[in-house]
Amino acid sequence: MNTQNMSQKVKSLQTNLIFKQSVRISDALASNTRQSILALLKTYGPLTTASIVTTLSMKQSTISRHMSLLKSAGIVDTLKNQGKTVVYTFDELNFIKGLEYNRRALDVLRQPETL
Repeated sequence: MNTQNMSQKVKSLQTNLIFKQSVRISDALASNTRQSILALLKTYGPLTTASIVTTLSMKQSTISRHMSLLKSAGIVDTLKNQGKTVVYTFDELNFIKGLEYNRRALDVLRQPETL
């Protein structure tokens, strides 16, 4: 494989990673419920699943599903897990990094020759 082909392959892999990360953060933010959860965590700090369930008047299983998606996107993290009590916190640094992936994906789309 020549240097030009290797360079193109590396760019392709980087672009693929950018889009995967961009999709992950976009999926996490695509729900009004998840946006509400993030707003709660940002405003009030660490919260238990039970607190979020009570505040949003939703089923625990529904909130847990949303929290799982937010956690897999890196936007929330768990502080403590004692028995059945899970405490979630907003990971602002990873949230900002995720938004940066969205910006980079848009930059790639603006320059089709990089695809």
